[in-house]
Amino acid sequence: MLVSILMLVNGPVGAVIASSETDYRSDSRVTLVVGSEQQYPPFSTGMTDNSAGGFTVDLWKAVAKEAGLDYAIHVRPFHQLLQEFKDGKADVLINLAISDERRKFADFTVPHVIVTGAVFVRKDNATILTEDDLAGKSVIVVNADMAFDYATSRGWTKQLVLVDTAAEGLQLLASGKHDAMLLSKLTGMQTLQAEHLSNLKALELKAGFAQRFAFAVNKGQSELLSRLNEALALTKSNGTYEALYLKWFGVYEVREARLGDFSGYLLAALTILLATAGYFFHRRQLDRAKADNKYRDLYDQSPDMFLSVDLESRNIIGCNQTLLTITGYSRQQIIGSKALSLCCPGSAALAQSTFRQFLSTHEMPNVELQLQCSDGRIVDVSVWASAAFDAPATDADDYRILHLALRDITLRKAAEEEISQLAFFDSLTALPNRRMLLDRLGRALASSLRTGRDGALMFIDLDNFKALNDTLGHDKGDLLLQQVAKRLAASVREVDTVARLGGDEFVVMLEDLSEHSGSAAIQAEAIGEKILTALNVPYDLAGHAHHSTPSIGITLFAQNKTNDAELLKRADLAMYQAKAAGRNTLRFFDPKIQDAVDAHAALEVELRNAVEQEDFVLYYQAQVDGNSTITGVEVLVRWKHAQRGIVAPYEFIALAEETGLILPLGNWVLDNACRQLTSWAVQPGLAALTISVNVSAFQFQRPDFVDQVLAILASTGANPALLKLEITESLLLKDVEDIILKMTVLQAQGVRFSLDDFGTGYSSLSYLKRLPLDQLKIDRSFVRDVLTDPNDASIVRTILALGYSLGLTVIAEGVETQAQRDFLAVLDCHDYQGYLFSKPVRLAEFEYLVSGLREAA
Repeated sequence: MLVSILMLVNGPVGAVIASSETDYRSDSRVTLVVGSEQQYPPFSTGMTDNSAGGFTVDLWKAVAKEAGLDYAIHVRPFHQLLQEFKDGKADVLINLAISDERRKFADFTVPHVIVTGAVFVRKDNATILTEDDLAGKSVIVVNADMAFDYATSRGWTKQLVLVDTAAEGLQLLASGKHDAMLLSKLTGMQTLQAEHLSNLKALELKAGFAQRFAFAVNKGQSELLSRLNEALALTKSNGTYEALYLKWFGVYEVREARLGDFSGYLLAALTILLATAGYFFHRRQLDRAKADNKYRDLYDQSPDMFLSVDLESRNIIGCNQTLLTITGYSRQQIIGSKALSLCCPGSAALAQSTFRQFLSTHEMPNVELQLQCSDGRIVDVSVWASAAFDAPATDADDYRILHLALRDITLRKAAEEEISQLAFFDSLTALPNRRMLLDRLGRALASSLRTGRDGALMFIDLDNFKALNDTLGHDKGDLLLQQVAKRLAASVREVDTVARLGGDEFVVMLEDLSEHSGSAAIQAEAIGEKILTALNVPYDLAGHAHHSTPSIGITLFAQNKTNDAELLKRADLAMYQAKAAGRNTLRFFDPKIQDAVDAHAALEVELRNAVEQEDFVLYYQAQVDGNSTITGVEVLVRWKHAQRGIVAPYEFIALAEETGLILPLGNWVLDNACRQLTSWAVQPGLAALTISVNVSAFQFQRPDFVDQVLAILASTGANPALLKLEITESLLLKDVEDIILKMTVLQAQGVRFSLDDFGTGYSSLSYLKRLPLDQLKIDRSFVRDVLTDPNDASIVRTILALGYSLGLTVIAEGVETQAQRDFLAVLDCHDYQGYLFSKPVRLAEFEYLVSGLREAA
């Protein structure tokens, strides 16, 4: 990826970029604007112009000084820098990863660093073990970087989530919203530490991407490219590059440890001195005994381990005393052994791949490995190259030696894990504590505002918990709390958070609910009911059977217009309402929401009873041709409610789909429609009529849908050619190939298909031409304003032309006036449905209507 440095000319950019003859000599200066990518440590470490820093920025400053270039630094997202470079608005990008594709629009200097990629996942994710497991998963990448290119090459384009910075992506991953992030391992590990994201880990890529960073210039800028190469070589020969490399890669662990006092800075300075001493000792004393003895003491007494490896044999040819002391090996055991033999089996592959990359690029990134000590202990170490292939010509032998520095980070990692556990997790239940909950809640509220999707907070209090502690003791109370924690975690989704505030108080945070507060409340209630059921199951407290119940208060994010503290307060108040209602129940903070949820629950019970008792009736609405002759009918289901009378479909169909009741209800409608076809088959004037039946996406997607339709046709004896199934465009959003297959099988038996509400959904023309359709239905929303809205008239005209070009009939629904009918006829529409011809009516009234029209004719 980038720390990209984008150089824009100060003033009219085009005049400078247009010519390849631009003079970059110090006596003819061009002021360049240098842009650094936002927050990609250790290469760039800033979000604003004034905070630009990092290895790449420091290296650019040194190179620009050697090349005599004037500049000003700007900080921007990488994808913006790359696009400006491509558009000819920039002269140079620095730290752009080299690729064949990028060579088409840029020339590169020699590489100055290499970075390996990794997969970052949550520690509790057991489904992703390698990059091969990312297929179908939600993967975060920094927009336009090499991780994006790698993911695209693996075919993961549709599942990518683009972010501007590594920190943004890892925070999003840590919140549980996505499955993984592809990123430079070095940048990722340092960002995890800086952002305190203790619930993430890095997985090595088996065949991933390695990024060779270099300065890039526009094609044709040969003079500038040459001067940058010369300046870069000078920084390596005069030691500047080595010092910067050591600063940003060698002592990062100390810098990020946040040792806020003077001793921290002293340790960092001492580390630089020791590493420098090790460098000179390796280069002069260790191999040829030419260094001063004063460096040997610093070298051997360094808190860091130093190692020299012969590149041809890959044998260890030198080490300091610290390495021997930490690992427990003798010098005789170390010298002459293979370098990889020190690594644990789990680190050997990474060490070997890093070694290969070093051989091919002469650059080595900071990596974390594990060493196997003589007594079996495992030591975590951070490893970097303390010297590279930049020795003077007189030191030709040094070209075959790799000098490594290793820092023992075992205690630091253990301390970080312990501190994170104490700071963010409850010690009894291992659930997130109040501090972590508030952090996640703040992020969730921000996400809800950004996406428009609602969330909910549940405050859960165990009923009569004090009595359990008083009678059976606190040890039994602790056992209950631990079992409650496990049941809560098992009752929610992966994206949700379960936390313990203290005592017997738990909080569940639900994210990514519906955009509509009513639907979100219903979703929250369903999860709340699941929790109630789970916590009502008896507990085994070390042989003592115990029954416990919870009281649950719920508030929605959309109700909260203040902050997270106010949201917790409202959920707490709702919990007390549940206590007042008799305990072992749930209540919403908003009485209106509670009333709506109660009404929804009551309606579900009534609808379930209605389906069981078949308390429904079919209504029939005529479909006519250009001569106003009835050619068919659409059947529409109505609910015969004992108290409310006839209930329209819009009041219960959505609930039927939500609860799964649409399956028995849909089968009832289809069965009765087919029976009516059989009954009409022997009645003159009715035998040729088609019947259209609406089929929900939920029905159609069932594996046994085709078998059910064919079984109903067989049992009723209905003519399949007179049955028309109406589907909506929403059906095409999932598994189109399966939909086409089912339609083809039914069409082969004579069943016809109509695409309902056409023009309001998301159907692709590429799918439309493949669907075995017979008819398109123009949605009533276009027909309603066809006389007054030119756009609607154009849409209707287009649908008619499209349908006829595909060999389909087209019917307009919602026709209510003669003027609408006449206008549609002018547009060459031949079939209609609407109140102008007939409202939906009961069977007897429809048959009377047909007979009346027949007699009138």
